[in-house]
Amino acid sequence: MRAGAIGDFILTLPALTALRKRFPAHRLILAARADVLPLVHFTLTDDVIAFDDERLTALFTRDSEPTNQLSNLFSDIDLAVLWLPDSSARIVADNLRRFNIARLIAANPLPTYRHAADHLLDTLVPLGISAHQLDAVPRLAPTQHSEYVANLWQRLGLTPSTRIIAMHVGSGDAHKRWPLDNYRALAARIVAIPNTQVLLLSGPAENISTLTLPAHATHIADCALSDLAALLARCQLYIGNDSGITHLAAALGMPTVALFGPTDPTIWGPRGAHVIILRSPTQRIDDVPVEQLWQAIQHVATAQDEGR
Repeated sequence: MRAGAIGDFILTLPALTALRKRFPAHRLILAARADVLPLVHFTLTDDVIAFDDERLTALFTRDSEPTNQLSNLFSDIDLAVLWLPDSSARIVADNLRRFNIARLIAANPLPTYRHAADHLLDTLVPLGISAHQLDAVPRLAPTQHSEYVANLWQRLGLTPSTRIIAMHVGSGDAHKRWPLDNYRALAARIVAIPNTQVLLLSGPAENISTLTLPAHATHIADCALSDLAALLARCQLYIGNDSGITHLAAALGMPTVALFGPTDPTIWGPRGAHVIILRSPTQRIDDVPVEQLWQAIQHVATAQDEGR
């Protein structure tokens, strides 16, 4: 059971992989927020259940009576791993113990001194899992064909030779969002590169309808998560704030430039062989200059051109 949003879930992927390798013959069921479940590939888990599933309601209620639905779900569980906030973990653990689960591990999912992916692996040491022998880089296979993305590529006239750069302007915290005017200024520089298209991505929390974009820059809003993963997998570069979508891009193996302000990237930063993290020296994300990003983009673009 894993609490947390998209970025938290992605940083759990190495631990889930470790559980799968440690118990290859067992059936692995993941309980998590409904919005992250589209990212789960069933080579990693055998089944999923959303936290808002009515069958789990009693599990999060103190002193609740076990229901037949809960009994059907948990009566044959050998091991339960709870990465939940302490208050929820205590209630869930007490309720699960009624089903005579052979082993239960309840661990705080919030790290204090190590990277979150390493911390979550450390919580599995009692199971004979050694974090030092495992790859703690989250990885996701590109999403299978998306009709939405295929139609978008056709509408924009994008070809395999087009350099496509995605920029995600959102984040769950306003203090983690680079100013929209900076993204507009950066997009204006990028589209000056021949045969280059910018896709400016936003979620429901960001209102960029008044932002004037240059030619060859397209705004895409509220894209479904599975379609977004398919879209990112087709891009040559991703730029974004400290957000779950930035972790998604990195886990897909994309060249990623991540902007950090108040959050410590040594604990919460995206991981990957092609990840560049730019953190504001003042810890105010507004203070990351456009020029610094432009230099990082040119570095990545040059490396890609030399590799072709």
